[in-house]
Amino acid sequence: MASELLARVQKAAALRLRPGSVTIGGEKFIFNFRVYPAAELAELIRQMSRKTTPAAAAILAENVLDPADGRPVFTGEDLANLPNPDLVKITEAFIAVNNGTATEKN
Repeated sequence: MASELLARVQKAAALRLRPGSVTIGGEKFIFNFRVYPAAELAELIRQMSRKTTPAAAAILAENVLDPADGRPVFTGEDLANLPNPDLVKITEAFIAVNNGTATEKN
């Protein structure tokens, strides 16, 4: 019985997607964010912190998906051209979802 439960948890975790929401301009947006094991997430954040905004935005863009079709919502250029507070909200939501502490980013 426990192995059946473990198998279900592993199957759900293998999707490596979790929902998160961000409010921009008073409108709430729901995205699916890719999730990573702790070591991979730490490396991804390290990579993003060492890059220019456009390069870091390109990495983030690959991880923010449309729940309807599973495709990236943004290009790196799209994210880099957002007002910085909105880019920060999306980045914080990505990190929060990966840390299991996701709350809506207003």
